Amino acid sequence: MGVRVPLSAPKLPVALLDDFPARRSRPLRPHDRVGRVNYCDARRYLDTYINYEMSPMNAGVLRGFNLERVERVLHEIGDPHRRVPAVHIAGTKGKGSTATFVYRVLLAAGHAAGMYTQPHLVSPRERFQARGACITKRDMARLLGDLLPVFEEHRESELGRLTFYEVYTVMVFAYFAQAELDIAVLEVGMGGRLDATNVVDPLVSVITTVDFDHVDALGATLEEIAGEKAGIIKPARPVVMGYQGASAAAAIREVAQAVGAPLVDARAAVEATRVGVSSDRQVCDLNGRAIRLEGVRLRLLGAHQVENAATALAAVECLRDRGWTVSDAAIREGLEQARIHGRFQAVDLPDGRACVLDAAHTPGSAAVLARALGETHNEEQITLIVGMTSDKDAEGFAQALASTASHVVLARAGSTPRAAAPEDLAVVFRRHFQSVSVECSTPVAVAKAPGNTLCVTGSVYVVGDALRAVAPDAYAEFRREVGL
Repeated sequence: MGVRVPLSAPKLPVALLDDFPARRSRPLRPHDRVGRVNYCDARRYLDTYINYEMSPMNAGVLRGFNLERVERVLHEIGDPHRRVPAVHIAGTKGKGSTATFVYRVLLAAGHAAGMYTQPHLVSPRERFQARGACITKRDMARLLGDLLPVFEEHRESELGRLTFYEVYTVMVFAYFAQAELDIAVLEVGMGGRLDATNVVDPLVSVITTVDFDHVDALGATLEEIAGEKAGIIKPARPVVMGYQGASAAAAIREVAQAVGAPLVDARAAVEATRVGVSSDRQVCDLNGRAIRLEGVRLRLLGAHQVENAATALAAVECLRDRGWTVSDAAIREGLEQARIHGRFQAVDLPDGRACVLDAAHTPGSAAVLARALGETHNEEQITLIVGMTSDKDAEGFAQALASTASHVVLARAGSTPRAAAPEDLAVVFRRHFQSVSVECSTPVAVAKAPGNTLCVTGSVYVVGDALRAVAPDAYAEFRREVGL
C-alpha cells in the first residue's frame, strides 16, 4: 500500500495537513526520513528533474512522455486528480486566456475554483492558483516535503524518468484535492495526448486555436498538431472547439466523432461582436445558446480576446448544462475581471515612456500582436525589444511584425538555455527591419531603446525580465493581484 495524501483537510484556501508523515499507511523507509524542506530547498529539488521548458523538444522526447508513470505516482498518493472535477484546455493560441476567463467566471459564481497554468512569468508559484491566489511559499515547501519520498521512489522506473512538468502536475493535483476545491481549470502544457494533465476525466474539454508551434514534437502540419491536441477529448464528454482553420477543425471533429464526444463549435454557438475599443478596455456583445450579454467590458485587449471570451462562454454553458450554477451576472463579472499580465499589457516605465508587454512567440501570435498595436498605437513610432528561444520561427515572427516598428533591439531571452543568441536573431531581423541593434539583456535593451513607445515581446522569459526589472509599479500590482 502506498503513501496516501490526506484528502480530508479543513476547508481553507490552502489548508494542508501538518501531520502528513505520521499518517502514512506504510512504515517509513530510510529515504523517507527527509523532514521538512523550506521553499529554497523545494525550488532546488524540483530543478533536479529534467525540464523540457528549458531544453529543445522533438518527436523523440514526446514519445518518451508516459501517462502511465504519472498515473502510477498519482495512485500512490490516493488519486487526487479524481477528487476535483476539471475543465481541461489545450490549444496553441488563447488557452491561457480562455482558462483565465473560465476560472474568473467560476470564482465570480462563488465556486471554490483552482487554475493550473504555465509557463510562469516570475515565480513557479503562479502555476498553482486556488480561490484567486497563488500557493504560498510555505505551502509549496510543505507539499513537496510530503510528496518527496514518493517522487524519489518513482524518479526512475521501467516507464522512464519523471520530468519537472510531471512532478509539478502531480503536486498541483494533490494541492487542489487538499484544498477541497469544487472545480479546477487545467491548461495543457504542450500538445495534449501525452501531456501529464491528460490523466483527468474532465467535465468539458476545450481546444483553442491551433497554430504552428513545437512542430518538431507535434508535427509539421496543422492536422497533425490538432490531432495531438485533440487527444484530450474523452468519450461522452463535451468538447468546445475554439476558432479554428478548416484543416485543424476537421481533425478535431474527426477525433470527437471517433470517441463519441459531443462537439460545440464556439464560433457557431456564441455570436461575438466587438463594438468598441479604448486604451484599457474593449467592449463586446456575446450571445450564447441560453445567454445574452451586451456591453461586456474586457480588460484583455485585441480582437482575439473576444474570440477567447466566446470560447470560454461556450465552455461555461456546457458546465451549466451539466448542472453547475453560474449566473449570467457571474459570467459578465468574471469575463470583465479576467486579466493576464504579459498579454498585451500596457505599463508605464519610470522614465515616463509607454511600454506594451506581450509574450507572443509564434508567427501567428506576432500577427495578432501587430493587429492589436495597429489599433491602439497606430500613430506612434514603436520600438520592439525582442528575445526569443532558439526553437521558434524567428523568420516568421519578424515578418509578421515588420510593419509595426521603426527600430528593433534584440536581447537574450532570460537565463533559459534555449535562448537564441541576439546576434543570430539580428541576422534574421535585419532582413525585415532597417534599424536593428543588439544588447546584452532586457533591462539594458529597455534603457537604451530609442523612442517613447516600446513593445517587449518574443517569449515569456523576456517579458518576465522586463516586468520584474524595469516596470516596478506594474510588477508591484502583479504581485498583489496574484498573491505572490
